Amino acid sequence: MKKCLSIIWLLCLMFSFTASCSNNEASQPDNNNPEIQTSSGTESGDAEKGTVESGDKSPETQKDPEAESGDDSNDTSKPGNNSSETPKSSATASGDAVRDLTILSSTMLSAELVNIRMNLDDYIGKTIKISGVFSAFYYEVTEKFYFNVITYMDATQCCSEGMEFILNGDYEYPDDYPEEGAEIELVGKIDSYEELGVRYCYLAADEMKIK
Repeated sequence: MKKCLSIIWLLCLMFSFTASCSNNEASQPDNNNPEIQTSSGTESGDAEKGTVESGDKSPETQKDPEAESGDDSNDTSKPGNNSSETPKSSATASGDAVRDLTILSSTMLSAELVNIRMNLDDYIGKTIKISGVFSAFYYEVTEKFYFNVITYMDATQCCSEGMEFILNGDYEYPDDYPEEGAEIELVGKIDSYEELGVRYCYLAADEMKIK
């Protein structure tokens, strides 16, 4: 009887030990499972790929479309971008180039006339076209009439600007000249003369039109 009880007690111990080992093995993860490793590796790879793609789209790596297009709208060195006024040139019947000052604004015309007076030697012999108001005055010291084309006069008529001119040919004042204040247009060559120790600039006019 004692022998039978010993055997039963031994079997119970073996059964209890076997059940405990089975529970421990079931609770541990299977590191050799290929499906789990594949899934984990895919998720990790996707995360890394997402990081790389995000870096490619950062503002530092994107190109500026305006820089690539080569916008020349502000490049004043190219034709069509320079809006400053300059006298245009045509030609007379004799083939001389004519600098047309009639197309200039009052500011640009004033600057051009000052430039002619300041750099007279550079303009001697050049042909220009100019328009304005006819004016004549008599100077008692020289006992001569002087004729001017007035290109600008202020509202008080105390300040004016223009150019002296002499008509080429046999012309007598006042018979061959327009009335004071008439609109005229002249074409001629720039020249100079000295009088009373002073050098004067004038236009030797070949043509005069009364508007």
